[in-house]
Amino acid sequence: EDLQENIFKVLAAILHIGNITFKQQNNMRTSEECAIISDRSALDTVAKLLCVNPGLLKDALTTKKSFARGEQFITHYKRVDVSKLAIPPITDVFSLLFLIF
Repeated sequence: EDLQENIFKVLAAILHIGNITFKQQNNMRTSEECAIISDRSALDTVAKLLCVNPGLLKDALTTKKSFARGEQFITHYKRVDVSKLAIPPITDVFSLLFLIF
């Protein structure tokens, strides 16, 4: 029963991710365009379903971290890039759920 409940939570989170909307904003430090989340309520719902910190989920959806020569670099995604990056992992998770069962 716990497994079934967890599967339903993951499926609900996948569906709710589609409700997260983004808008374009200029990064104050770099003056580059970056994506930000328009409405936090959908983000908070997904975070609650996945039992993750909403701030970490926001960062995962809007930024990319990379490391080079011992330094960490954070790149902010543009709004047009966010939807392209979010859809493949969602479909992969959804497909895996059906392969398991």
